[in-house]
Amino acid sequence: MKYAAFCIALATLALAACERPSPEAAQPATEKAPAPAAAAPTAEAPAKAKARRLTAEEIASIGASGKTGFWADPADVCSDRLKRRAGTTLEWNVQATGNKTVVVYLLEGQGKVRRVTNGEAIGGKPVGGWVRPGTTFVLRAPNSSQDLGKVVIGKKDC
Repeated sequence: MKYAAFCIALATLALAACERPSPEAAQPATEKAPAPAAAAPTAEAPAKAKARRLTAEEIASIGASGKTGFWADPADVCSDRLKRRAGTTLEWNVQATGNKTVVVYLLEGQGKVRRVTNGEAIGGKPVGGWVRPGTTFVLRAPNSSQDLGKVVIGKKDC
């Protein structure tokens, strides 16, 4: 019985030692550890930021261009999957249709669609290196199955 009590006491002490706070946690809450230095900006960082949305200036330039409809810029992507990194940018101007918002879908096999993005009547969306020749996108009004535009990505030899 004494042996069992001794083992329980020893296990309790061992577990209590494991719960001891680290020296960093023992510092008062008012003292903060110095923040790590920010990573230096690289040429790749702006490209990653751009991959999410176009800037207001870029959207304004689409409206000012006079182009209407739905298109990709560039319209063709590299046919070599190892060299295909940049992707393309989907752009649209369907203000004349009266739609205030639109949804861009990726057409998949057997007629299935997958939402890529949504936006205003004038806008755009950069899409990455996953886009390959033959990839098809459609532009629709929300809650509508009628296409406002369709883009099939072309093939560029590189």
